[in-house]
Amino acid sequence: MARFPKFSSMLRLLNLSINSLTGSVSISGNLGLEFLVLTGNLFSGAIPPELENCSNIRGISLDSNYLTGTIPGELSDLVHLQYLLPMGNRFSGTIPPELGNCSNIRGILLDGNDLTGTIPGKLSNLSHLQQLVLNSNDIGGALPPGLSNCMELIALWLQQNRLSGNSIPASYGKMTLLIFLDVESNNLSREVPAMLQNVSTLQFPSQTTALVAQTGLPCLTNLRAGFLG
Repeated sequence: MARFPKFSSMLRLLNLSINSLTGSVSISGNLGLEFLVLTGNLFSGAIPPELENCSNIRGISLDSNYLTGTIPGELSDLVHLQYLLPMGNRFSGTIPPELGNCSNIRGILLDGNDLTGTIPGKLSNLSHLQQLVLNSNDIGGALPPGLSNCMELIALWLQQNRLSGNSIPASYGKMTLLIFLDVESNNLSREVPAMLQNVSTLQFPSQTTALVAQTGLPCLTNLRAGFLG
């Protein structure tokens, strides 16, 4: 077990990224920690439950390791959490709906894992969410129309999953800050909602279909890339 030293309560940033550290992660004795960065190591095991005691934490970066288990719903107790980045691991199970209680969160990046289930509708409560990145998992079901309540959303990356149903809910036209929308390589229908058919920058390239959107829709003028596989 990679048990870190009992650092001073004054420590705010712990960055151990891009080393060859192994074992599971155990953190103790620091309730003042605000940023934990363990990117690019060889850590395995589950997300340490002690993180729930780091009540001041704002950023958790665990990407590019070999972590397993589930994403704990208890992370929603971290009221200051802004960025959750456990992408590129081996997490399984479903996306905990409790994450919809993280009222200050800006970025949820869960891509490159083995997550299943559906996209929780409670994520529509995240009024400050800017990035939702779930690509390269095994997530199914339909796109939640309620995500349109995330009015600060800039990037929505959902490619390479098992999403089904209509391609994009018409309500997504309300997200005026949206720049990146990628739903390539899913099981979505190719029907384009009427309110999205006139978006000049919304493109639907795939192996079998040509460009279907040609002109402009004012409510999505910031959209740069939209893909439907």
